[in-house]
Amino acid sequence: MWSQISFWTLIRKNVNLPVQIIFGGQSMRRPRRVHPLSEEEMSELEKAIKRHASPRVRIRSVMIRLSNKGHSPPQIAEILGCSRQTVLHQISRYEQEGISGLEDRARSGARAKANSEYISHLKKAVASDPRDLAYRFSVWSVDRLQRHLHQKTGVELAPNYLADLMKKHEIVYRKPKHDLSHKREPQEVEEKKKLLEFLKKTL
Repeated sequence: MWSQISFWTLIRKNVNLPVQIIFGGQSMRRPRRVHPLSEEEMSELEKAIKRHASPRVRIRSVMIRLSNKGHSPPQIAEILGCSRQTVLHQISRYEQEGISGLEDRARSGARAKANSEYISHLKKAVASDPRDLAYRFSVWSVDRLQRHLHQKTGVELAPNYLADLMKKHEIVYRKPKHDLSHKREPQEVEEKKKLLEFLKKTL
């Protein structure tokens, strides 16, 4: 019966049909919250919040943790200073792929790979003082190396993949011994401040 009525006719007449019927059995709406997480999933999420190399992935993991606690997307967006659509997008990615769905993705084209030239530039950068390369900061981070190497080689790796690559090749950059927040990039400082302030209240 429904096959004889066009989709747009249903819309114009405001026929109150379930979304699943109109779209062939699949809802087009994004999930508004995550499914109840198991102990194993919670453990994996807490590990990402505390230890992941990328601040962005840590903040996305906090979004999922808050959703699991019953917070709505608008509430999460207000707590973390982002848009409601960003929260919904990350919840959808987590529901489809789990914790790996929160990782950064290559923007377009074929999957990026690190060749010998990339490794060579990586080692050279780590051995250098960033200020000698015309940067304003004095200490490398994974995110900074990722951006630098993208400019040098045209290869854009996800920060977490770069961190694994450094571990595999036993490449270590110098870490700050003192508070250098005044020399960090403003966006990175703001991201870490929001995450630290939130974690102090909830953990």
